[in-house]
Amino acid sequence: MKKSIKRSIGKVLLVLSVIVFTSCEKDFDEINTDPNTPSAEVIPVDNMFLGLLTNIASETNNETMAIISDLFGFAFPSGIAAYEVGTASKWGMYSSIKNVNQLIELTGESGNSSNVVNNGVAKILRVIYYQRLVDLFGAIPYFEGGQGLKFPQPKYDSEEVIYKDLVKELDAAVATINSGSSGVYGPGVDLVYSGNSSKWVVFANSLKLRIGMRMRFVDPVTASKVITESLSATLMSSNEDSWNFKYPGSEASNSSGFFSTTSPSNRFVSELMFKKLRESSDPRKFAYADPAGLNKTIYQGQVNGLNVNFDDGAQSTRSAKMWQDRTFPAYLMTYSEVNFLKAEAALASIGSGNANVEYRKGIRASMEQWGVAEADITTYLATPEATLSGNEENQLKQIAIQKWISLYTNGHEAYAEMRRTGYPAIAQRSASGTIQRLDAQGNLQTIEVGYRLGTTEGIFPRRVEYPTSEKELNPTNYTAAVNTYGNGLLDKVWWDVR
Repeated sequence: MKKSIKRSIGKVLLVLSVIVFTSCEKDFDEINTDPNTPSAEVIPVDNMFLGLLTNIASETNNETMAIISDLFGFAFPSGIAAYEVGTASKWGMYSSIKNVNQLIELTGESGNSSNVVNNGVAKILRVIYYQRLVDLFGAIPYFEGGQGLKFPQPKYDSEEVIYKDLVKELDAAVATINSGSSGVYGPGVDLVYSGNSSKWVVFANSLKLRIGMRMRFVDPVTASKVITESLSATLMSSNEDSWNFKYPGSEASNSSGFFSTTSPSNRFVSELMFKKLRESSDPRKFAYADPAGLNKTIYQGQVNGLNVNFDDGAQSTRSAKMWQDRTFPAYLMTYSEVNFLKAEAALASIGSGNANVEYRKGIRASMEQWGVAEADITTYLATPEATLSGNEENQLKQIAIQKWISLYTNGHEAYAEMRRTGYPAIAQRSASGTIQRLDAQGNLQTIEVGYRLGTTEGIFPRRVEYPTSEKELNPTNYTAAVNTYGNGLLDKVWWDVR
């Protein structure tokens, strides 16, 4: 079975040219080819499906997005993580959307691999890709996007229109899956749910809840309707329902993007993450990172944005179980996140849930996901941080920060939620300042430092920029989109209103 999986992934990556981003440096390469150009080959649907899952997983475990959202720390980031330029290569997801569209056609009623269940699941994949694109760029080609020569210069659609259509697409996908009796690729191809179509429906319902919540502050009426519908459907009910891609790990080509053959000495946890974990004695710090310092007792992260690299061994690298394990999964959406979404819904008086109950369930689910011992979970749940308190805004802050902590490896979602909720807040960087940190012996130091301010003058970016290739390949629609929606790192996307 492993040999079969290995051959399938290798073929998919070669033929489909699935774009896999696994390093900060590669993530800023400019994409100068037209993503709407159709593939010359027709690929077997099982290879297409596996390739698309692999790409989604690789984008989920993306270092750049984890750095910009201050989950990870990196001494000298570039591009958007340094507040300098947009992430043009994210536009490469259109190559995968083109492949999704082909998969939907092949599995459709008149396709040569017709299967209603597989068709519905393929439609879910398209929603995943488009939500990521619209959350990053704002207005994008949607209705005409990724359709090859049919629309070689696709027009851009507004985020509001796209978001509302994503809900329709998920509803249609669920209905399509439920109308069939068999389908979904088996364990060797479906490395997420092992061919269980019911699990895909549960995921789609949960993803709809995420989409509804994203609209809550900009369009509360629509958001309430979507959230209410989601809450009435079957949602994730345990960590077994989480969307996590299970890398085979038999060789480098099918291993986790976090895997490294050598110790990742410059792959840190952010100091902001450690600050939040230390403030409440959160046991997840032992799961997220390895201790540093001469006596291996220091848990200390990298302050992002600094123009200096501390090389004294006093900063914690990410947990060895991440970079030593070829099979370390990619978590696109977890049971923990669903609980936090339900907690926020209850806080906003949407549905009949109890905000504090769901909040605590979210914390427990995250800790169980990361293997925290039951005794440590019980101890943490007895702390003030594990109980919602104060006014509604303070409770929202608690939920948002706990969700951010739980999204440790999912930078895409963390970046979106930081912008949507405002938590954790990222202060504007100054050209210079002082920080306190422990040296390798554990002595507290006060050090003068300088920061990289980038093109935003140190202000946290609110989006990424369109690639210059769009200006060259789709000039009329590109110009119209820029004139209408903007294209600067500080131009906010539709739902970013707080």
